[in-house]
Amino acid sequence: MKENEVDLPVATDCTTLTLVDTVQGEPASLLTENQDSGEEPEAPHEDTCSAPQPEMDKWSDQAIVQRRELRQERDKKLRLASMSGDNPGFEYLKECWDDDPILWIFIKKLLGKFPSWCMTCVDGVLVDCNKE
Repeated sequence: MKENEVDLPVATDCTTLTLVDTVQGEPASLLTENQDSGEEPEAPHEDTCSAPQPEMDKWSDQAIVQRRELRQERDKKLRLASMSGDNPGFEYLKECWDDDPILWIFIKKLLGKFPSWCMTCVDGVLVDCNKE
């Protein structure tokens, strides 16, 4: 051994786990008294509220993944509208606006580029000037 080295204890077997409350040599049960290994535990919160929760669901992992998948298609359609000048329609723009905040800047630029579409953004809300 070198002068600066210290003889430290070494763990040689880290593959076994022993539960403290078990008797040596008997298998430990991972089930509690009230559990039955043949059934899935019931989640009391499931199906208790049938009304949708739009604001909470909007930022769920599933909603974010879905929005990311739709974003490419929407971006493509908005870029095509920007090049061609074809109005994709207020309902489509509103859907993109309400569903995906990342598209807001692109939609604002589009509306500025094509004032003939008679749409604008007022206080963070997309407005169809033809319906006012």
